[in-house]
Parts: sequence; C-alpha cells; structure tokens
Amino acid sequence: MRWFGRGRAAALALFAGLPLAYLTCAPAQRQAAGPTGSAAKTITVRAGGDLQAALDRAQPGDEVVLEAGASFVGNFTLPAKAGAAFITVRSS
Repeated sequence: MRWFGRGRAAALALFAGLPLAYLTCAPAQRQAAGPTGSAAKTITVRAGGDLQAALDRAQPGDEVVLEAGASFVGNFTLPAKAGAAFITVRSS
C-alpha cells in the first residue's frame, strides 16, 4: 500500500505521531454500570481544573466532560480500570 507515493515508511511515520489512547463517545457504553454495579456518572472538569484527578476518579461507564474551549496541557495517564465499559472523555 502506498501513502502519497512515499511508501510504507511514510505510512508508519504518519501513524507513529498519533495518540495511543482510544476515546469513544458511544451512548450505549455511557449506560453501562461500573465494576461495582454503581450507576455511571458524569465528571465535569472546568478550565484550570485537575484533569488527572478526574481520570483517576473515573470508573468504567463514566463520562469525563471537559469545559468547551478550555486547554489541558501536560502528560495525562489513563489508569487501567476493572470492567468492560469505556470511560468517555469529551468536551461540553
């Protein structure tokens, strides 16, 4: 397969710069319960808020909502969580 006539190396370079997190906004996943059977919740992070704390608190099925227009700069870790549902991260 060729990407813009530059071959496989260009395709690999293109994908190498992509983030390694998989984020989804699937409404069906939002309805799922957390690992302890608790209802999914919404965690809102306002501009200047602690995004890492919100990611740490979130459980499978939860939704982390970032304030629209806000910037969150830094290295954020998505901790491993028990459960089959996704944690959704989106803007408001």
